[in-house]
Amino acid sequence: SKDSYSLGNDPDAFTSDEDLEDDQLISRCVDRVNQWFSYFNENNRMAEEDISFALGNQWDDDLYASRTQDNKGCLQINHIYPIIASLSGKYRKQTPEFKVFSLADQSNPNVKVDQDALDLREGLMRQIFFDNESAIVFQSAGESALFRGYGAIVCSIEYENETSFHQVPKFVAIDDPLSCYWDPTAKKSTKSDANYCGHMLTYTIREYVDKFPDSKYSEDKMAPSSFPSRIEGRQDQTFWRTDEYIRVANHYQKESEHVTIAKLSDGRSMELSEAKKEIENHKLLMSQVKKKED
Repeated sequence: SKDSYSLGNDPDAFTSDEDLEDDQLISRCVDRVNQWFSYFNENNRMAEEDISFALGNQWDDDLYASRTQDNKGCLQINHIYPIIASLSGKYRKQTPEFKVFSLADQSNPNVKVDQDALDLREGLMRQIFFDNESAIVFQSAGESALFRGYGAIVCSIEYENETSFHQVPKFVAIDDPLSCYWDPTAKKSTKSDANYCGHMLTYTIREYVDKFPDSKYSEDKMAPSSFPSRIEGRQDQTFWRTDEYIRVANHYQKESEHVTIAKLSDGRSMELSEAKKEIENHKLLMSQVKKKED
């Protein structure tokens, strides 16, 4: 309940996220984190080994210890890192760019494209990318993919500053994508078809208290009793909380909504409520034209 650290009973599997109470929704989120790390444990382990191998530790631990004990040398010639550095350099010179264009001419010739509107959107996108130092973000994610096999970027909406009511898009590369999780049922390599995802942030106890002063967890050194203390495949003795740190999951999930759509005579498709407005506006326009003709 909200008055204690113990969460509610596990929600029914057929209940949608929108119909859950807060404690049940948190329980489901915890289960989803556990499911991901259990599902992706082997890939995470191999990713950590790939990083260690690429940065120079290319001997088997047991063999290295045996040779060191016998005072034998462990010669190592790293052919992997120069290749990664070369590919990373090429990627920095050819960082992905974007281009705004319209498909209306191909999909629906009856709809006219306003070139000024396209230019305006492209200019806005370029400003957003510039403010977020997009080249550095893409390069960091690309280098992570070279070392680990995949990278991650977080996109969010934040206030411009502490005294502003205006929100702006923000995106940053995740330094440790192994701290991210996705829906295990997602099939696309980009995970864009996932129903939920998230990433972990680790705070010291003092940082957590300063950032979340109203949280009851700031007053107690124990994690909720229904939270697992360990996560399969993780080396942490406790996953969510210790005496020194606390881990927070930024969780994002899709919410389903049923809508009725309509197709207009000019080929456009939109929600029925918007289509009715379009029809009313068209009738009003035609009546004005008729009055002028009369």
